[in-house]
Amino acid sequence: MIKKNDFILFAAALLIGIVVFAFNSAAHQQGAQVKVISGHDVYGVYDIDEDREIAIETDGNINVIVISNGAAAMKEADCPGGDCMRQRAVSRSGQQIVCLPNRILVSIEGADAGDVDSVVY
Repeated sequence: MIKKNDFILFAAALLIGIVVFAFNSAAHQQGAQVKVISGHDVYGVYDIDEDREIAIETDGNINVIVISNGAAAMKEADCPGGDCMRQRAVSRSGQQIVCLPNRILVSIEGADAGDVDSVVY
């Protein structure tokens, strides 16, 4: 039998979950740029609204990134396992696709990419 205190606890947990979800959704705005990093170097920065296919060859390994419909996805990768190709397309600032074996990072940045996101003390 459900008691009054159980109902209050359930309602409070549900409310906290809704607030966290809303805050997380609002914190990540639609991205403006796709930044591709190969190893330690920036390979390129591309407009997320401009459809294109980017082929990156590093040390004999090939990755193909597709930007279309305001999102970026890893189309091809010759890395073992191919986990990066199974990651869903990214479109919001702060989201990333990582190919560890080939050392490729695809990251989405907002329009104000040069601004400070937060300060930690």
